Amino acid sequence: MASNESQANSYELTLRTVYIITFIFVITVVVIGNFVICFTIATHRRLWNYTNIMLFNYGVATTVRVLTAGLLNFLSAWEMSNQWPFGLGLCQFSQSIGIVTVLVSAYSLVCMSYARNRIITYSLLPPPNLGHCFVSIAIIWCASFAFAAPYMAHIQVLYYNYTFNGALIEIPYCLQNWDRTAIAYYFLATSIVALIAPLICITYFNIRMALSLRPAKEIKNSRKKKSDHLKQQMKKMLVIIVVVFFITYFPYMIFLNLLNFNAIKTNSNSGMYLIRLVLGQATYTCSAFNVLICYRFNPHFRRAFRNFLCGLCESDAGRHLKSTISFSTSNNSQYERRRRKSRLNSSNGIKISSPDIKDINGSKITYV
Repeated sequence: MASNESQANSYELTLRTVYIITFIFVITVVVIGNFVICFTIATHRRLWNYTNIMLFNYGVATTVRVLTAGLLNFLSAWEMSNQWPFGLGLCQFSQSIGIVTVLVSAYSLVCMSYARNRIITYSLLPPPNLGHCFVSIAIIWCASFAFAAPYMAHIQVLYYNYTFNGALIEIPYCLQNWDRTAIAYYFLATSIVALIAPLICITYFNIRMALSLRPAKEIKNSRKKKSDHLKQQMKKMLVIIVVVFFITYFPYMIFLNLLNFNAIKTNSNSGMYLIRLVLGQATYTCSAFNVLICYRFNPHFRRAFRNFLCGLCESDAGRHLKSTISFSTSNNSQYERRRRKSRLNSSNGIKISSPDIKDINGSKITYV
């Protein structure tokens, strides 16, 4: 009996340690990664286009989730034994914001794919402007909150009576007061709307882009080659961002659906609970590494990010980076001047001579 109790305490300690370590790592990576990408986009007007503003919206959604639902649930679970002293409003918000943010993130990626498809496939048409972008963002957020409203309405703060040192006390808990079957079908519908439908749309847009970017047999125009290469890089960037999002969210949503339909069972002392914990923490990180992806594939973001770093640090490394950039620029300009001069001197059949200039008496002036 004592051995079983000792094993249970050891498992609970391990679970607590894993949760604390993963949460600290996740919240650090998410906040820093999303802050960098959002700040870089916000402070460089060159990056203010439809795709980048949607990427900004994607980062904001993930940050809001981890700083509200993640932080409050962490405090409730491990500091107050699942008690909820934060009130009904935060209870409903923290439990339903995950549904809102997954919808916002998924349809932000759909809008990004649509914008890239329009730019690449219909290059003669004007791209979506910032007005279209802000309207799309407002529609996405409003529709996401409307979709989460039924789930939010059934979340309540329930009070349970406990006896402590002979006194009867009421302890609040933030719980879902909804029929289990209804919850199961609601999460199934959420999986379809938030993951499967966006995946179909994004796949369609990427197929259209791939067909439009098929390499021609011979492209003599170097400007055309450069433009197509940039489009390919932007398409790769978008594909990697989308793949990271679905890799982090699909396993967690599948696990929740299996749990809601009683295909698997979990409690605080089972390995399934640890799996659920890890999968749930992984969904927070889906947008944290976008800064690395954009730096690798987006030259405009890379340039803006370097300027951001140079502006942050006035250290020797920052000054060395600036001097290196200016030195390479001056070398390139000197090389261009020498190349133009040699091309001019080697022109066939063209002789450049100074005109004869005579003085007032008609004598030719000779320059020494």
